[in-house]
Amino acid sequence: RDIAVVIQNRLLLDFSFRKFLKSLIRKQPQELLLVIGTGVSAAVAPGIPALCSWRSCIEAIIEAADQLEVLHPGDVADFRHKVSKDRDLLVVAHDLIRKMSPRTGDAKPNFFQDCLMEVFDNLDQHIQHPALLLSILQLMERGTMVLTTNYDNLLEIFGQQQHRAMESLDLKDKDKVLQWAKGHLRYGVLHIHGLYTDPCGMVLDPSGYQEVTQDPEVMEALQNLYRRKSFLFVGCGETLRDQIFQALFLYMVKNKVELEHYMLVRKENEDQFFKLQADMLVHGIKVVSYGDYPLLEGERKEGRKEGRKEGRKEGRKEGRKEGRKDHWHHKGEMLKFNYSSNCILLFQECLFGVVGAL
Repeated sequence: RDIAVVIQNRLLLDFSFRKFLKSLIRKQPQELLLVIGTGVSAAVAPGIPALCSWRSCIEAIIEAADQLEVLHPGDVADFRHKVSKDRDLLVVAHDLIRKMSPRTGDAKPNFFQDCLMEVFDNLDQHIQHPALLLSILQLMERGTMVLTTNYDNLLEIFGQQQHRAMESLDLKDKDKVLQWAKGHLRYGVLHIHGLYTDPCGMVLDPSGYQEVTQDPEVMEALQNLYRRKSFLFVGCGETLRDQIFQALFLYMVKNKVELEHYMLVRKENEDQFFKLQADMLVHGIKVVSYGDYPLLEGERKEGRKEGRKEGRKEGRKEGRKEGRKDHWHHKGEMLKFNYSSNCILLFQECLFGVVGAL
């Protein structure tokens, strides 16, 4: 997707008329810790149903379990019924992973990892909308830390394509986690549930992280981040109900009302939106609506046309003039971004990519 001048101007115009919390828009990138949920992956790779939501992910895992014959047909039918109902999906996910694990209660080996590997096969071939990932990479370049509840490594895959020294981390690697918490791993992405490519590091239940939660050095490092950084939740519909996130941050840090974190959401229902605002303030989280950006839908084609008119030569010339590598190539297309001293403006350049996905 080309991010052309017309689209950028529209976003900046929209920003100038919309009112945003000054406490958020004045944050510098190094003050933020970005928490990425399923909404981001769904926007980047919409062709993978499992990335669209927790429900879609669980449905895809059940389907994979059925095809791989690692779950009894009766259990398959039972889990499909549970997912179709308005149930607590995290409970369903916990039950599903236990069903495909040894009866001894050991977390591994189990068939859950095999199902995830089936579901997330060839991720690099499914990146359709890289713009959001590019903006996240720019924030990381300028000091923003990134944590995710996702099993996928779309951000790392794309970052490596852009010649960034990306590194996937999980909580079982104490030394790496401590380095990351100190800000020493600029392109490190902490997966608090683990990563599908590492069967030994994936968990859904806090009991899988007993060594972590009982390690005072690691817990202090993580909780200090929640105290001194502003967490910015994007694409996080279920994150605050996630037991692992709660165990690491939410229930362990005292005086949460003195904190200042943010959650970007789409305001679809006013009553629900304002109720969510009130509920989240208890945890020191300010819920912010980022709007629908209706102008963008009609301007994308115009943006592409305008971008082509500007020409790639002009893009390279401007890139050299700025003295930075502000241009990336993806599948033969040139994506151009202008640096902004305002972190939220930079992030808004691609925020429309998650509209409808959260």
